Amino acid sequence: MIQVIDRVAKIIALLQSNRECSLTDTAKHIGVSLQAASNILRTLVHLKWVNVNNSRYSLGEGLLSIAVTEGRWQLLKFICEPAAAALSRETGELVVVACLIDGKRYPIVTSVFNRTIMLNTDDSLYTSPFLTVTGAILFAFANRQEQEYIYNMHGIPKDAWPQIKNKSILMACLTRIKKQGFCIRKSAGKEKMSLAVPIFGTDEKVWASLGILLPAFRYTPGLGKKLLKAMQKHAEEIRKQLYLLEKK
Repeated sequence: MIQVIDRVAKIIALLQSNRECSLTDTAKHIGVSLQAASNILRTLVHLKWVNVNNSRYSLGEGLLSIAVTEGRWQLLKFICEPAAAALSRETGELVVVACLIDGKRYPIVTSVFNRTIMLNTDDSLYTSPFLTVTGAILFAFANRQEQEYIYNMHGIPKDAWPQIKNKSILMACLTRIKKQGFCIRKSAGKEKMSLAVPIFGTDEKVWASLGILLPAFRYTPGLGKKLLKAMQKHAEEIRKQLYLLEKK
């Protein structure tokens, strides 16, 4: 193992078991000089992995948020896999569950019902939230700081969202999506229709989005209403299961 990574791992383990430690305790634990320990801790403080208060060090919010995100991801995957499979069986369509991590959209569950006509699902591999309706939902329900971060990372959607010409139009569109509580979009090639709704977590914030993808020639407004109703029902069931599991 690279030496500095080994030392960082030992510092994190020390802070996990002791809550707070001094510079001297840390240096002694990892077997380095005070100056070397100070340099490592200074970097970890800069990354927000470690907090320092009155020369005492503790785990920082940056590291804790990574742990929370990973735990949330695993919990969502555990609950959403059977829920997505049930929705796919109920509707006969491709179902995707995605979450937002560090400004990027990640698919965590995909369920495909066995149909004669299959769709190209490569869009489930994209990382920009602009490229899919599940990403658009996540972007719309992110807080303003997160939206600015995503915008600075990805810029204007361009071909993926051709009606978005500037930032003002983008933000207005996100506001509309959040207000209506769902997103429906036809692909750039007009061969696919996608629908998505938010999945709320136990803190009343959106943890993930639930999407359905189907051929555009089969889509009708009436079918869209039925699909949205089914998606909202399953999203609510997922929220209830998250709440019950977290309370155990």
